[in-house]
This record gives sequence, C-alpha cells and structure tokens, in this order.
Amino acid sequence: MKLKDNFFNRHFIFLNESSFSNNDLRRVVYLIKMVIEKKIGMKLYPFGGENNNYDKFSNSFGSGIGMLFVLDNGMLVRFNWESKKKSSTLTSIDLFDKIRDTVPSKRLIIPTDYNIIKSVDIIANFMKGHKISESLITEKGYSKEKKEASKKYGIDITLPTDKFWKEVEKISGLGGGQFLKYLKSKEPGDKIKSVNGKSEKSKRIKELESASKKMVEYADPDVVFNDLDDLLSMIMSGMQKSLIITGMAGIGKTYNVIQRLKKKFGSEGGNWVLRSGKTSPYGFYQFVYANRNKIIVLDDMDSALKDKDIGGVLKSLLDTTQNNVSWISSLTQNLDNMNDEQRKAYEIELKQQLSSPGGEFDQKLKLPNKFEFTGSIVFISNLYKSDMDSALLSRSMYIDITLTAKDIFKRMETILPNIMPEVKIGIKKEVLNFLKKSQKEIKKTINMRTLLNSIKCKISGSGRWQHLAIFYA
Repeated sequence: MKLKDNFFNRHFIFLNESSFSNNDLRRVVYLIKMVIEKKIGMKLYPFGGENNNYDKFSNSFGSGIGMLFVLDNGMLVRFNWESKKKSSTLTSIDLFDKIRDTVPSKRLIIPTDYNIIKSVDIIANFMKGHKISESLITEKGYSKEKKEASKKYGIDITLPTDKFWKEVEKISGLGGGQFLKYLKSKEPGDKIKSVNGKSEKSKRIKELESASKKMVEYADPDVVFNDLDDLLSMIMSGMQKSLIITGMAGIGKTYNVIQRLKKKFGSEGGNWVLRSGKTSPYGFYQFVYANRNKIIVLDDMDSALKDKDIGGVLKSLLDTTQNNVSWISSLTQNLDNMNDEQRKAYEIELKQQLSSPGGEFDQKLKLPNKFEFTGSIVFISNLYKSDMDSALLSRSMYIDITLTAKDIFKRMETILPNIMPEVKIGIKKEVLNFLKKSQKEIKKTINMRTLLNSIKCKISGSGRWQHLAIFYA
C-alpha cells in the first residue's frame, strides 16, 4: 500500500517522526504552526520577526531552544526543543499569558517518544486553555496504530516496538514500505502532562534587562539616578544603615544597585548579598544572621515587608539605639546559660553547619536567640511610599524613582539606535511615535519593555500590532 504523493502526505509523514535534524527545526515549527492555526482559529505571528524569534532558555526543567509566536489575544507561545548533537525533539510548549510576562503560566510537557502528529490535538486544546484530560492521551501508553495492528494481525501488543512492527511486516507482507513508515511510531512511555511554568533565564529576558541597562547608562546627568548613586555611597561607606528605593518597574533600579556594589566590592557573597522572593519569618532571621556583617539587598520582597514578624526583625535591625536582634522560641538557643567552653564549642559547630550547602535554611539548626547586626540593608520595591511601613521609613533614607512619561520617552529616543540593531531605525521610530500618541490609552506603566515588545509586535507581521502594543506589550 502506498500513500498518494501530494504535499500534505509528504509533510504528514515528515511530521510523524519523533525527532528531526537541527536543520529541519525551523521547517517543523512552521508546519506545526500551520496545523495549530487551523485548529485554534487564531493566527500565530513570529514574535520578533521570522528570523529573530529564537529564544534560548534555562530553568529548573532544563535548558533548550524555542521559537516564540504571539497571538491576537496577546498570549505568547514558545515551542521548545532540547538540542542534541544530531537531532532535536519537541519536548514542551510554554504559554505566557501576556507578551510582557517573563514567567510562563503553563507548560505542556511532551515525552520525547511522542511524534508530533499525535500531539497536535493536545497542543491545540492546551493553547485554547482546555484542561488536558486522560481521554486526549493514548490509552495505556500504546498508540492507536499499534492497537489497530495488534487487533488486525493478532500480534501481542506488549512486544517491544521494533519487534512488534517486524511481526506486522511478516504477516502483512507490506515489507516495510512507505505505509509502514507512516504507521510506525515509538511506544510512548510517559503521558503528556500540563504543569505550572517556572522562573527562567532566557534570551528574551536578557534583551529586556539589556534595554533597561541602556536606559540607565544613557540617562541625562541631572536625573534621579545621580541621587541614588550618592545614597548608595553612604550605604557602602557605612555612614547609613538602611536605604529604601521605590518606584516604577523596568527602569534599572536593581541593575544600578548591583553594578555599584560589584564595582566597589566584587561579586556577590563577599561584602554583599542579594535576596528576592518569598521567605518565612524564621528563614529571614536565619538569612540575616548568616549575613549579619554584610550589605543585604532585598529585591522584590514586598510580601515579606508586609509580614508582621519579619517587620519586627527589620525594625530591630535598623534601630539606631541598639544593634541586637532577638528571636525567642524553641527554634533558637539561649547562650546566656552556657559557660565559655560550651559557647566556644557551640559557635564552632554553628559555623560549620552554616558553611555547609543549605545549612543556612536548615530548620533543625538552632541559631542564637539574639545577635548583633553590624551590616546594612537596601530595600528595592515597587510599592508606593504610602504602602510602606512607617516605622521602616522612619529608620531609613528613602528615594522614589518614578519618572514622568516625558522623561521616559526622552530616554527611549536617546537609546533607540542602540536597541534591536537588526530592525530599521524607521520602524523603531514609527513604534515610538505611536506609543507617544497612545500613552493615554495604555493603562499600564510605559517602560523599556513596552517599547521592545511593541517593536516585536510590529515586525511580527500582525496587522493588529497597535492593538497588541496598547493592551499587552
């Protein structure tokens, strides 16, 4: 039996493979794109243009290369491969709810032994937001073709894939021709599953960070960043114990602080440390104890700042009348009842535990119930001043970096030739002028991410790029 030699069948057979040479990667993605567009009823535009939508990434799932597409509803989708020496296999699909998002909302994990044709319906349902149910996935791990062949020719379905199809060849007399190449597929070992996305490092995120960096570097000399530099100098010299930096996102607050510390003290871990994200109150107490003689930078820890217990620790740390911080509970050790020999042995053991991997956050580790804090703290937050704890504000120097739209557009004009050099300056100016005219319609804060994402929407080829820029970039 032989399939008709037409365009669809030739590509259908090609996509039926589970892995492809790296040279075929782009061709495969665009064939999948064509099928997906029909199934979801929406166009996929290459985010960044057809030759610039590659995105190298790494996260706790692993590392790989993907191709980014933007949809008319502002969603971003990335088809991912783990590159190998000779071939590449579709391993996952990442969905970003908005173009500006840096963390995927969902990931569809595709086992490497699934071929793409068997996955297209599942991918389409995933992109539509439908729950991935077991009914969409091959029952008991066996492909439809294998079950049909087993029933038709009476061959034991539990045979290894290669042996199974050799038996089919013998009984059917098809001799391994094109029909068998079309039918034959690897036996799936795992189910396709949908999981929550995870934070990552990627080419796209680096582009956004680089643009924010340029925005600071090309800023006018009389802007607020000069004031920030002077305040950081007071922290680094030990003159000031605490500094709170608030203001709009995406203009280089964190970048500026880290670069100044690196220039003065070198890499993180020596004289300064950076902490971000969520933490428990006692975990925070442990962290501060382990870094009690350093400059501590707390970046984007707004939820922690609102915690009453963490707030109590911070107020003690920043109290200028005394340097002692305490945590009285069963988790801590009272040193007042120890003699000199016991105290010395305890301190040696504690130092060894803290220097071991993960020791700093070991809940079994008993820290002293009080210690002296001789370091300083820099808070970087997107909170408004009115949302900050008044006691922390009274103990700290404070600077708000909220630029006017006029200042932001002025900086964008200055650095426009230096971002996305592969894009013609005329296109970049067109996008910038559009953002200026549309700033009243754009509800979110305009920053460098808005400009970069809007340029990519423009060069993606979408006839609705202005709509995407206003609502999603």
